[in-house]
Amino acid sequence: MARVNIAVDAGIAQDLTEEARKQNKTLYAIANEAIQTYLHVSRMGKSPEQIYKIIQGFEFLKAISAVPIPETLLDRILQAAFKNSKEEVLRAWYDEGRVFGELLKSEAGKIDSLGDYIKRFRELLPISMIDLNIEDDRVQVIMTGTGYSFESAVCTSEGLKGFLEAFGLKFVNAETASGFVKVEARIQQ
Repeated sequence: MARVNIAVDAGIAQDLTEEARKQNKTLYAIANEAIQTYLHVSRMGKSPEQIYKIIQGFEFLKAISAVPIPETLLDRILQAAFKNSKEEVLRAWYDEGRVFGELLKSEAGKIDSLGDYIKRFRELLPISMIDLNIEDDRVQVIMTGTGYSFESAVCTSEGLKGFLEAFGLKFVNAETASGFVKVEARIQQ
């Protein structure tokens, strides 16, 4: 086996040494695992930063006990649920939006930081487009690709309302159409 010397910053070398000690492994083993992981990620066409985002996204989903479900199935379930109890469905979406908002608020901090956070994780969101505009005391969120049905858009709107209220905003208005949501809220002073 060929040996190659690789130079790393002193801080990284110290972190690797500490990690090796914690895992009861050699520095050689930890360095090889790190490099091998980098190569796997790179061959998948991903960057380490993208993998980090995916892991963070997965941790959020795990924290709220999210279950992956095909969008078309979710649309069909929402349409059926609306026929049974529209108010109950919308309350559930509001509540879950509020929970997700509280969770994200602990990471993003204030609403001003949310735009950067959304940009950072945009590629992980199951929507076509999201635009967050903050102007004076008003916040506007526009989303497309929020499902196929009107019911999905209404549920997304209600979840977004709970989400924004978790950040201390006051809901003002919502516009919805199949696959489109626009929600406006006001920053409370």
